[in-house]
Amino acid sequence: MKLLEIIPHLKNIRSVDNLISVQIPNLELGLIDVFLKDSLNTQSEVKFFDADAIPNNIEIVLEGVTYFNLFPLAMLQEMVEDYILTNPNISELEIAENILKY
Repeated sequence: MKLLEIIPHLKNIRSVDNLISVQIPNLELGLIDVFLKDSLNTQSEVKFFDADAIPNNIEIVLEGVTYFNLFPLAMLQEMVEDYILTNPNISELEIAENILKY
């Protein structure tokens, strides 16, 4: 799933709970870090990691693949929700771009 594709799943806490149950079961929202594979852009693949199981670095390399730490999932969900509350007409692309600028 790409960053742009994950935005709809972060619009409210219920949607993010559904995402967690499918993508990363058995982890609490507060323990999940969101990383982007290879680069920071809207088309980058999203990878979820258990925050307690990986180094607390901005960039990590696992099995030869570079991942860039975006935000903890809980923070990312709050950011998406705030963007929508501030501007109900904001597009998912604009949300993703704003997240990357943050």
